[in-house]
Amino acid sequence: MRNIKKQSKIRLIAIIVLLCVLLTAAMIIWKTQSPVHLVAQNGVLDLSDEDLKHSHSNLSGEWEFYWNRLYTYQDFQTQNIDETQYIEVPKTWNSYKIDGENLPGFGYATYRVKVKVSEISALSLRLDSMSTAYRLYVNDIEIASNGTVGTSKETSKPYFCPSVVDFTPPASEFYIIIQVSNFTYARGGIWYEINLGSHAQIDTLGRIITYKDAILIGSLLIMALYYASFYLVLRKDKTSKYFMILCIIFIVRTALYGDMLMIRLFPDMPFKLLIFLTYASLYWIPVVIYWMIESIYECKLRFPFKKAFLLYGISATVFTAFLPISVYTSFVTLIEAIGILIVAFSVYLVVRAFCKKKKWAWLILLAAVIILATGVHDVLYQANVIHHCFGEMASIGIFMFMFAFAFIIASRLSYDYEQSKLLSAALTKALEKEKESSVELLKTELSFLQAQIKPHFIYNSLSVIAAFTLDEPVKAKELLYHLTAYLRGSFNFENYNGLTTLTDELETVKAYIAIEKARFEDKLQVKYDIDENISIFIPMLTIQPVVENAVRHGILKKPGGGMVILRIYREESSVVIKVEDNGIGMDKQKAENLMVEQGNTKGVGLKNINRRLHLFYGSGLTIQSEESVGTIITIRIPEKGGDLDESNHSG
Repeated sequence: MRNIKKQSKIRLIAIIVLLCVLLTAAMIIWKTQSPVHLVAQNGVLDLSDEDLKHSHSNLSGEWEFYWNRLYTYQDFQTQNIDETQYIEVPKTWNSYKIDGENLPGFGYATYRVKVKVSEISALSLRLDSMSTAYRLYVNDIEIASNGTVGTSKETSKPYFCPSVVDFTPPASEFYIIIQVSNFTYARGGIWYEINLGSHAQIDTLGRIITYKDAILIGSLLIMALYYASFYLVLRKDKTSKYFMILCIIFIVRTALYGDMLMIRLFPDMPFKLLIFLTYASLYWIPVVIYWMIESIYECKLRFPFKKAFLLYGISATVFTAFLPISVYTSFVTLIEAIGILIVAFSVYLVVRAFCKKKKWAWLILLAAVIILATGVHDVLYQANVIHHCFGEMASIGIFMFMFAFAFIIASRLSYDYEQSKLLSAALTKALEKEKESSVELLKTELSFLQAQIKPHFIYNSLSVIAAFTLDEPVKAKELLYHLTAYLRGSFNFENYNGLTTLTDELETVKAYIAIEKARFEDKLQVKYDIDENISIFIPMLTIQPVVENAVRHGILKKPGGGMVILRIYREESSVVIKVEDNGIGMDKQKAENLMVEQGNTKGVGLKNINRRLHLFYGSGLTIQSEESVGTIITIRIPEKGGDLDESNHSG
């Protein structure tokens, strides 16, 4: 019940945020893009009753149109031009007919409109791209140009870049003349609105467009980097990868439209590359959107749509890279239709998930519907089917869609984090139980090792002590103390954690050596090379059994005996314990069998120590041996893990 209430609150918050963003965007657009709703008629735009200081006007409507002519103001003044026709602006000239036939995409023409204003004052024009080069005159003065206008492909040069120009009308009635040529794109002409107003109005409009694009690009870049880091850490999370890719595509797409920040940053960018990026992004946006939705809901479909859409994206991109601009741009309607169908199919998957009450399906559905609606709007707007003051709205759809997906991915990560906390808690409990089991195992191992202390060693020790009692009572007393120390070190049941200090372990070793030297005298030589500054905890009965193994199986089996050397020193972050003897040694295979061979009673003590070292430190002892030369057994204790701290090792 609590989870249901929590989800309801989150949904309510998400809806409120989405509505606030939509309302804010609508208010900004309404405030900054609300021109005077007047249109030119028969080549005349009458703004004499309008105050352009507080509003701006779109120069839309019927313009004079002269196909395959590049007229200037002087031409209109000096020549008797009676071929006037009218064309709708903004609109590509391909849809215009002369003598019953549609005009081709390639060609050149002159547009002219007469503008009437209430007073002569400084004005500004905002010009978006035209297909694909233009020169603009106010009466006989050229005030703006883009690319090179020509009468053939060889004499013209395409270029896209929005511009703002300031001018003062020569009179209250003046002509705006635009020469346009296109020998590159599939469609030609003036395809975007031209805005006229005061400098302040046009400057504000330009700033809003620039800020909108910059904020959108910055937000998308932050999200791309954020989710790229998630993908680098969690490679299995494909949704983060697709989200990152989509952010990058949207960044490129946004930089190519509106204020065309891409051109402003790279003014020398080849025109072919600019158009290629524009169309390539158009191919991949719907494909990656589908991938994202499919990855979120793990859709199981009979037909491999993911591979089919991937093939479409790759084929279209290759097609665009190698064919002339005029060829692939002629298929823009088909490309946009395919994109809308892919997004529509993605919306269908979300609707299906929504019907199955999948988590966050309602939010994805809302975002998908918004981006589908804005996509359809922009297709119709760019095709000049619809006209209004709002311009392109894809940026709003992009922001809403990315915001929704960022919210969903963040929610999924939050859910995964909560699940990981629960799993971590469960794992901690399991580890505690395992630790308890390990302690019990250590007790068992230690008890088993203690059981290996042979009774005859005690009998022999007592016999030696008894022999010294009559002749050397002081020596007998000393040996009795050594035996007591040895037994105390071997049967210490107070430390249930299986650890003892290095000092106590060495006391047991020295007690054992003292008794054995009393028995075997000069046949057994012992040397200690110990760093007295080392003070750590080690597992009980770690060193003594190794020393005993060196004495019994190395030195005493060698005619004439030999020497055992015990070295303890620091090396990097570890304490190294080495037991060396120059006894009979053994071959490599026999040394390995001491650790692994089943049923080998001679290696029981060493195998026991090796297991306990692995339990404590993750690594065991190492054996180096050579026949007739001797044996070296090495133990490494991590100094950090063995620091002398009673609080860490108390029972």
